[in-house]
Amino acid sequence: VAVLADQPERRSMCCWKMGNGKNTSRWKYAFDVKQIHQYLPLCSDCLNSLIEEPTEFDFTTNCDHCLKWNFNSSSSMLNTHPNVNYPVTQSQSQFVMRPLKISFPQLANAAKKAHIKVVSEEWTSKMAIAFLDSVGINEYAITKIVDNAERAFSYSFLEKSSVNPSGFQSLVELKEQEPSLFEEWKGCAMWRSPIEIDHVVDVIMHLLFLGVVKEQRNAIRQWMSATRRIRTFNIFQKNINILNSIEKMNLSWCKVVSTESGTSTGWISENYLGFCRIIKWYYHSVLYYKQEQPYTDPQSPVETWLKDQCIKFLRVRGLDCSGTRDDLRQKIKDLNSQEDGPPPIIVSNGCSVVYLHRCLTSLLSMVSVAMSKE
Repeated sequence: VAVLADQPERRSMCCWKMGNGKNTSRWKYAFDVKQIHQYLPLCSDCLNSLIEEPTEFDFTTNCDHCLKWNFNSSSSMLNTHPNVNYPVTQSQSQFVMRPLKISFPQLANAAKKAHIKVVSEEWTSKMAIAFLDSVGINEYAITKIVDNAERAFSYSFLEKSSVNPSGFQSLVELKEQEPSLFEEWKGCAMWRSPIEIDHVVDVIMHLLFLGVVKEQRNAIRQWMSATRRIRTFNIFQKNINILNSIEKMNLSWCKVVSTESGTSTGWISENYLGFCRIIKWYYHSVLYYKQEQPYTDPQSPVETWLKDQCIKFLRVRGLDCSGTRDDLRQKIKDLNSQEDGPPPIIVSNGCSVVYLHRCLTSLLSMVSVAMSKE
């Protein structure tokens, strides 16, 4: 049995936070990716080894410089520090957290633990929220869990004291009407079902085409920008509209959509599937583009610069380039008047065309394996 759903619906039905949550960047794993993001990708040595010997490369062995995207590694680089409100005892002063591969029973147990700890006054509500957040439980579920625990605690406390009789009476009436509001929240239907979280998956069309192929297209554009080929390619796109000839054929197996700007705005999975089929042909001309000359600052006085010139001056230095022409001119004058002058130009580096070809070949091989019946 499998449950197929898009990312938002899949996470929502499992009471798990979205992909932009602090601890939920990767499905099924709870960890704070911001603390370790610099170690996740392959280091230069591992990347070169993968490129040279792709079939021999081992992602499971430890490297002193990177994690190789391995969330199950024993490396200390996976250690993260808990949230400031996370319930840590004095004996756990050096407490660190590591990626947790979650399951529905784990989420249910986390909810139960938080309820018991709040009712027994061992944890504050903030501590419970930090604990539940660390395993990726979403705001809806956290609110249910903590609110029920707080009501149960208030009922127990007021029952034993005479501090607020009217308040206790209100709780008594509420408990008689809705006793579930004072009980441990049992979780969503998915937590209580026989289905395992590994069986709740995204559809392959979305993972491959709205995911991998789309990001590959974006990465190639970034590469063309870094190697100063993007302008030539954009001119070629505008004059030829390379996808238009394919679109006019109305091929059922290659549903690409052309746009005047050459972007993929509005594309859906089947459009990226069609694009993937022709991706080598689409980028074949890039292999023969010469790199444009690197940027140099205009030699004329700043007072005579056009707005485009001002924008380029600031953009190649990674600076904000918003504002009117006169604002940008003044900003550049201020930078030039500094003792050390303006910040240096940021040099963008990119791999060779050979690696682009290898990248496209690997992409097609991966898609072919993933889409095969066996």
